Parts: sequence; C-alpha cells; structure tokens
Amino acid sequence: MDALNFRHRISEPGYFSSWHVAGDPTLIVIRSGILRITLRNGDYRDFTAGDMFIAQDCLQADEVFNDQVHGHTAELIGDQALSAVHIKLSSLGD
Repeated sequence: MDALNFRHRISEPGYFSSWHVAGDPTLIVIRSGILRITLRNGDYRDFTAGDMFIAQDCLQADEVFNDQVHGHTAELIGDQALSAVHIKLSSLGD
C-alpha cells in the first residue's frame, strides 16, 4: 500500500477534538488507549489497541466547512493516553 506520509500521535487523557473532517484519506492504527469517534447522527464507535480504520470524510471542492453540518468528533475515553499512527494514503488534490 502506498502512503504519502505518516505521523505518530500521542494524546493525553481528556483530549477532545470538536467537529472536523479528515480531509485526505488517512489510515489510523490505535496502539493504546480508547478513541471514540462520534458521527453527526449521534452514533459512535470506540477504537482500542489493535483496531484500525480509514478516516475519509471530506468536503466537496466547492464546500465550506460548517461545524453545524459537517464532520465528526474525536475524544479520548478513560485515563490512558492515546497512541496512534496516522498514515496519509492519498491527497484529494491528486
């Protein structure tokens, strides 16, 4: 699998990221901790060590981000730091 780049991310307990989009398709591999991703409809999924998923929600070329309409939230659940690898798979501009 080709990748454009990667980063290793550490987030401390209490981390929360409000409504946002992934932008470019990114494979996320959870190494430790519990990451909860919540969708607009209220559905959520908790990802734990060994889980992986591709974040790929994005805006259309002519869209402007609206935090009342677009995206998902991400938050760390529990008292263990999150360790995750983010692997950028492609660029929407390609």
